[in-house]
Amino acid sequence: MLIFSFALLISIILFIFYYTNRHRRNLKYYFRLHKNCLLTKYPIVFLSGPDSIFYSGRYWNYIPDWLEAHGYEVLDFNFSKDSYVQRVAELKALINLTEGSRYHYIADPSLKKELEWLAQQDFSAIQSLSMVSSQPITLHNKSINNLVISLAQNPSKTPRIYWKLAAKLHSLWKAPIDTEVVGLSESDQISPIARQYLSWAISLAESDMTC
Repeated sequence: MLIFSFALLISIILFIFYYTNRHRRNLKYYFRLHKNCLLTKYPIVFLSGPDSIFYSGRYWNYIPDWLEAHGYEVLDFNFSKDSYVQRVAELKALINLTEGSRYHYIADPSLKKELEWLAQQDFSAIQSLSMVSSQPITLHNKSINNLVISLAQNPSKTPRIYWKLAAKLHSLWKAPIDTEVVGLSESDQISPIARQYLSWAISLAESDMTC
């Protein structure tokens, strides 16, 4: 009886996290757009961090959609494997697949090693590399831009409690995840965080013009 009760509890918990992830993936966002944004010459590729039962799919939430709504060409690349070696192999396959084109790549600290590996390679497909975080990250390669997102000091709303719990458990099990950096926040938090990503995209567009 005790084993059955424990199994039932685990099943309920897993279902809750499955539902919260499904709900998050299906969310529709409505943006107030900024006019006359300078667009990048090359597409932007968001490299998604590791998945877990607590946090899976649509890793960057509204952020790619936000940039796409402003006219940027955006790709969301999801790794299918967990290990560093396997992820590097998938990056090689991606680079080979996109041979002849150039891209701006962005990742969060969970993919620091993978981004530094990319920086060491002589791939013509790499236009720029950016690491986004809520604080400066020590990077061994100066070609990687550290995009530091300023988080809201006193947010009027925080991510829903089950999202916060899911992110916390994911951080403990797989890799630390900053909820605001990856766009896991309520609607009134979208504007200040999103504007920083838009400014970053505009800076990429300006650098594209000088190449």
